[in-house]
Amino acid sequence: MQVMMNYVSTVFVQLACAFRYGTDDLDVMGLCFRKDIWISHVQIYPECHKPTLTEMHNTLMKKTGDNSYPFTFEIASNLPCSVSLQPGADDKGKACGVDFEVKAYLANEKCSANETIDKK
Repeated sequence: MQVMMNYVSTVFVQLACAFRYGTDDLDVMGLCFRKDIWISHVQIYPECHKPTLTEMHNTLMKKTGDNSYPFTFEIASNLPCSVSLQPGADDKGKACGVDFEVKAYLANEKCSANETIDKK
């Protein structure tokens, strides 16, 4: 991930494991059919710890340039595998199942309910 030094204060990456059930039609009505099972946040800029670099890290850092910062996640061993039940031909929306989602965001604190995240 490349970081614009003059704009950024702190960059975090979030990994979430979630169970999704229901359709997008019901999400529009204000009903949420997604339940987070596990969430982890890692600060990647400014660096608080340097991960042990793998061959993949080195390859990606060569491609992305000098302003890239490697990071790793430690995933809990008791999480389910990423699986999904595909909807039928007449069904609308996303598949039901367990998925993992990675998000990068700018913030002043790791987990602050009062802070609004800039979505630029």
